[in-house]
Amino acid sequence: MPRVLFTAAARADLDDALSWYEAHAPEVVPRFREALRAAVERIAANPKQFLTSSHETRRALLRHFPYFVIFRETPRAAYVVAVFHTSRNPRIWQRRTL
Repeated sequence: MPRVLFTAAARADLDDALSWYEAHAPEVVPRFREALRAAVERIAANPKQFLTSSHETRRALLRHFPYFVIFRETPRAAYVVAVFHTSRNPRIWQRRTL
């Protein structure tokens, strides 16, 4: 089972999402965290279950939230490069490198 590691940019995305929910809907923060945890566990269990996307990445949709966990798979780990709202322009995260 590969490790799932977050890049600094992905951590910043996650902090932004949590800040937004804490300001606008604090009651859903625990559910958001649980959805993220579940997605990370699914990635760790079998990263190939997610279809490849652009820029040699794969993406896992958070259940009940409009966010993708976008990651690159290597033999040693899955690197999350973005936690990205589905309505945002994907070119923003596509510029990121490992």
